Amino acid sequence: MTNILMSGYIISSLFLLFLINSPLETRHFEFSYSAEDQKLARELSGKLEKIRDEIVATIGYDPPEKIEILLAGPERIAAEESTLKNWIPPWISAVAIPEKRMVILKTRGQRAGLPFEPENILAHELVHMVLGPATGHHPIPTWLNEGLAMFLAREWKFHHTFILFKASISGTLPRLSGLDQDFSGTEEEVRLAYGLSFSFISFLLESFGKDRVREWIGRIGQGQAWEEAFSESFPKNFSQVENEWRKKLKLRYAWAPFIFSGTGVWFLLTLLFLLSYLAKRRRSGQTLNRWRQEEGYYFPEEEEKDDGPINPTIH
Repeated sequence: MTNILMSGYIISSLFLLFLINSPLETRHFEFSYSAEDQKLARELSGKLEKIRDEIVATIGYDPPEKIEILLAGPERIAAEESTLKNWIPPWISAVAIPEKRMVILKTRGQRAGLPFEPENILAHELVHMVLGPATGHHPIPTWLNEGLAMFLAREWKFHHTFILFKASISGTLPRLSGLDQDFSGTEEEVRLAYGLSFSFISFLLESFGKDRVREWIGRIGQGQAWEEAFSESFPKNFSQVENEWRKKLKLRYAWAPFIFSGTGVWFLLTLLFLLSYLAKRRRSGQTLNRWRQEEGYYFPEEEEKDDGPINPTIH
């Protein structure tokens, strides 16, 4: 009897272990994960389909194949060291492998000190997975690839605003034609490249709408060079649109040189002093009134003076 119970317990344990580590499938995704990441897998499985729908609607391409989402904790990376360590270096959070239809997300362990935002991270990588086949894997600018991924993953942060602000007031905004090399430059160059990419893609979508962007991507997928495809998809050529965007970007920060000039600083200091003085006078007046009401204090300097008869005003 004991042996039967023990055998039943072992079988039940193996069955539960199988369930925990078995793939979790949705309509377009298959999740592979360890027991520690089961909860995360279930949370993501309920959200990624909606994220995918938005990506497909913006890009205009619906890949038929399922995508495997591999949730890789430190124990999974150690177990498959020969493969995973080549695909997911220790300083990044996730990586897309289009030829394997796979996205690897590092769920625990070192992530370069970045906040863990799995939905945003996966959305970014999914854009790369969809945009590649949508463009027929033809050459496209890095700013298109990364800017669209940032936009759809909602990855705009305050530091992007600050670095665009800094580049605008210093007059060092690079042209998009030379931006690709900055993605492998210094940390500041990389941050600026990502910020500009997001800003331009956002400008395109807000100014011309998703239909134009979808048409542009579709023409690239049909074999047209990206710049030629741009001219046929938008009412203006690429140079004209870029110049409009740069003009808008500079206007957004046009106030900065005045604020940070000597005149601007003194103006701000004077304004702050006046506001502080007026606020202090107002508080003093309120205090005097309160004292008068609460304590019946007498302030002789405020007593009305008798200056004799009032002379009529002559017009």
